[in-house]
Amino acid sequence: MDTDDGPIGIRLRGQKSSMSPLLPEVDCYLHLLVLLHLLDAEQKDKAVECSEDLMTKLSSYNRRSLDHVAGRCYYYHTLSHEAKGQMSTIRGFLHGKLRTATLNVSTISTIIKIPLFKV
Repeated sequence: MDTDDGPIGIRLRGQKSSMSPLLPEVDCYLHLLVLLHLLDAEQKDKAVECSEDLMTKLSSYNRRSLDHVAGRCYYYHTLSHEAKGQMSTIRGFLHGKLRTATLNVSTISTIIKIPLFKV
């Protein structure tokens, strides 16, 4: 019995190829986990840069299914800037996002963003 024939080219139904892009929800969640790691490691400069990249990524998507993840992203974006002492630089950005969340009747995003203006 010879078993060194190599891999068999069977593809299970429902299995995606490894070259397919990630869903936006998964992509943003993984980016958020990287941001959390940077915040825990006290790497404030890299955390601010990572959170800016994450906000750029979130702005490129317009999906209602991202609201829960985006709310957490906005929170940690604020936390990274607060740790660096740069809250005044993102205040206008947060006001714009709060206005958009309120107009879109996105309750979870509105609830998360209102306490961010404490400073």
